[in-house]
Amino acid sequence: MRNFKGVNFATLLCSKEETQQLLPDLKEFLSRSRTDFPSSRTDAERRQICDTILRACTQQLTAKLDCPGHLRSILDLAELACDGYLLSTPQRPPLYLER
Repeated sequence: MRNFKGVNFATLLCSKEETQQLLPDLKEFLSRSRTDFPSSRTDAERRQICDTILRACTQQLTAKLDCPGHLRSILDLAELACDGYLLSTPQRPPLYLER
């Protein structure tokens, strides 16, 4: 698995091969057991990585790419990053009104 710290995802996503290699790496990163690290650190790290990947995917999707396979890979990566971001966002307790 690739170390995501300091990675420039915008340059990685310019290449179809790098984009396709990034998808399983992100799946593995998101599936790491929460017992490996303290939960708050892991969730914050997941949120940050997923946010960065989503921004890079958005940037690449607005570029004019001729390869439909590359676009599909970027879209798959964006969907996975979005799911990872939503799962790592802390759930707020429901609000109760008191009388």
